[in-house]
Amino acid sequence: MPRPSTRSSLRTSSCAVLASVLLLAGCDGGPSDAVDGGEDAAFTVVSTSPEDGAADVAVEASIRVTFSAPCEPSTVTAESFTLSLDGALVDAAVSVDGDTATLTPSAPLLDSATYTAAVEASVADVDGRALAAQHTWQFSTAAPGRAPRLSMDALTYAGAFRLRNGMFGVSRLDYAVGTLAFNPENRSLFVVGHAHQSAVAEFPLVEPGMQTEVAELPVTDDPIQPFVDVLSTAGNPESLDRVTGMLWVDGALLINAEQWYDAPGDNEDTTVVIADADDLAGARGGWFELSGAARSAGYMGAIPMPWQEAFGATHYTGWSSVYSIISRYSIGPSLWSFAPGDLIAGDADASPAVDATPHMSFPFPDRMLDERGTEYAAQGTPGPFPPASPVWNALSRGMYGFFAPGTRTFVVVGSTAGLETGIGYKAVQEDGHTCGGPCPYGVDDRYNYYWLFDVEDLLAAENAHDPRPYDYGVWEVPFAPGASHLIVGATLDAEERVLYVALGGAGQVGDYDRPPLIVTFTLP
Repeated sequence: MPRPSTRSSLRTSSCAVLASVLLLAGCDGGPSDAVDGGEDAAFTVVSTSPEDGAADVAVEASIRVTFSAPCEPSTVTAESFTLSLDGALVDAAVSVDGDTATLTPSAPLLDSATYTAAVEASVADVDGRALAAQHTWQFSTAAPGRAPRLSMDALTYAGAFRLRNGMFGVSRLDYAVGTLAFNPENRSLFVVGHAHQSAVAEFPLVEPGMQTEVAELPVTDDPIQPFVDVLSTAGNPESLDRVTGMLWVDGALLINAEQWYDAPGDNEDTTVVIADADDLAGARGGWFELSGAARSAGYMGAIPMPWQEAFGATHYTGWSSVYSIISRYSIGPSLWSFAPGDLIAGDADASPAVDATPHMSFPFPDRMLDERGTEYAAQGTPGPFPPASPVWNALSRGMYGFFAPGTRTFVVVGSTAGLETGIGYKAVQEDGHTCGGPCPYGVDDRYNYYWLFDVEDLLAAENAHDPRPYDYGVWEVPFAPGASHLIVGATLDAEERVLYVALGGAGQVGDYDRPPLIVTFTLP
């Protein structure tokens, strides 16, 4: 089982922006903890990629080592940073960027082979401090024709941008729900606005910037389409009020939604279809009823072509325990396959039910991803509380899931809390604040988080509740120090391999505005 303290540090400085192709690696734990700085601190290796013992590494991988301080480039050479197979050196180029050195083999590595990487003690930092000893580690490459697993370290931060804020149509971006969908035809994002309306607008993309101040980041133009109430205008007998997922497909926009507080947990309506995504106020169909209801009807996406036959479908949907009434959800991120054509060409009035097949789902109460998945201290219990499960707990939120292109990994990003100070119901937190529901005792005990699942495990599982993540951990995202801004939505441009992530409230530039900020990452 991977270490719960795993942290994927995606650096905003140029030292982690590598010109070489990054690896697609198996991940059995996180990088080692960073060493405290200071003039007298030792110069050490902080992390390697692939990690020691990593399996199923892509044969096109480059080898990366990160040090505790910027290294002296002249000390990092083809003789001091090497890769070998059975004692024979691999021909490779070596480069240095700040505190990171990268070794790029001149040809693909061999399949199913175990390689040894080494950094010699002669490598030093810019102040002349050398490593105390040689540092070596090993990893193995994937078998022929087998897609590798993804490591979160392989995602590269590619900049951020702001969405133009203001009253556009019936809503605005402040306190946005933040659900996203990518439109490949218009090169745009559909965005769900303020939680009071859960309306949808379409914003053009803008080239992300690498500025470190929010106010200096690029801003999009006004929306292509203003905010439109897409829930009540379709007729809404079950009073659904939260958009949980959106997907552009074949010119239509599919929208999953639920009721924030479905006390009986008996809502069946899940999905509305806007026939022409270029006309959000136009004709629509719904409500449809996806199999699984709140356990399935959230994030959506396309299943990569190599996996479609195995899943028996072209697209997927999934969700997790995000809002109130946790017992109606999958207590852990789910994955169901379905056919969008059943929605686009369907008649909700005549036949609202739409089949979806579970491949991963964790129903309450005895099939949860973690047996402590709904655990928290009773109201009135003084904190701190026992640390919450790092696998999945009552405050874990899987906001978006996607198949990482070229890998066998299904990635889920979101947030969690209570890992250090535990969770209490209507707890009095360490600062004296009384929560309205479950919350961590420590006000800063919240984290952006990721879960990585092996697609082969999902397909081989006897039961949909059997899969477990091969890696999970804290995801350190730019503009969200200490998880001050949690992930509220995301979407993938699979062709360009760009992940767009919405951080709640992080786009603030004034005293009262609270729009999301869009941060981007490229996948290898």
